[in-house]
Amino acid sequence: MFLLPGLVPPSLCHCLSFPMPIVITLFVTGALNSVLSEEHIREICRYLYNHQNEDGGRGLHIESQITMFGTVLNYVTLRFLGEGANGGEGAMERGRNWILDHGGATYITSCGQMWLLVLGGFEWSGNSLLPPEIWLLLYILPFHPGRMWCHCWMVYLPMSYLYGKRKIYTIRFL
Repeated sequence: MFLLPGLVPPSLCHCLSFPMPIVITLFVTGALNSVLSEEHIREICRYLYNHQNEDGGRGLHIESQITMFGTVLNYVTLRFLGEGANGGEGAMERGRNWILDHGGATYITSCGQMWLLVLGGFEWSGNSLLPPEIWLLLYILPFHPGRMWCHCWMVYLPMSYLYGKRKIYTIRFL
């Protein structure tokens, strides 16, 4: 889509990590089916299946290398969207096998761990997420988290909040 003649807006549409937080948040708040129609769900699933590598893995975006973060959280997203453990004409099984063949979900990054912690997939103890108290430090200090790159602190601020609350949402059908 063009804005003005000759101008093209920046594109982030190929990022595989965008559907995941939306779907998980809608799921844990109970708003998934009231916000996403069956057509939305079908298209999100189709998009994620179309961008799965042949070996079952997924990256952060369609051109990146395969990561545990991308593979695990897109697998979880598809399950929350109603896909069965063996759905997607073998795609779910290939994704699960990739995860298991590469050491399991415990090898996911801290951002991925946060989502799995909230979902009850990990224990809160023993995880080294950013504690909320660090945000109380004086901003003048050079290591204050607010001095991080904006995309980092926008991720770590809510992660710190969730770490402080240690909230776990119960998953009923999985």
